[in-house]
Amino acid sequence: MISALSPVPTELSLPFWSAAKEHRLTVQTCTQCRKLHFPPVPSCTRCTSEALHWQDVSGQGRVITWTVTHQSYHPDLATPYAVVLIELVEEPNLLMYGNYRGALETLAVGTPVRAVYEDRPDDWTLIQWMP
Repeated sequence: MISALSPVPTELSLPFWSAAKEHRLTVQTCTQCRKLHFPPVPSCTRCTSEALHWQDVSGQGRVITWTVTHQSYHPDLATPYAVVLIELVEEPNLLMYGNYRGALETLAVGTPVRAVYEDRPDDWTLIQWMP
């Protein structure tokens, strides 16, 4: 069953979602200049090369900013919850976002976090962030 929270992978994003199902965090890497990319792109934003491959990363990062939602937009999302923007340790400005799974009072700019994986009943995996 597909819910309103289910991703709809594209040809470009399918490797990311497939890795998530295996509890791996992966990003694109340019084989020419080595720049890491997320979200996925058809060509490198630094050198314009189309020679990109997928590379696993550590899943470690730090909180850049967040927002706390108090209104329920979907029955699967208990409120309040925080959506965080994370800078991954592998490269400055390599950013990802997701739900924060720690206590809201522990949120601060610079909080170290790690990726955690929530296997969903509709056969996909959500990447979330834990302190």
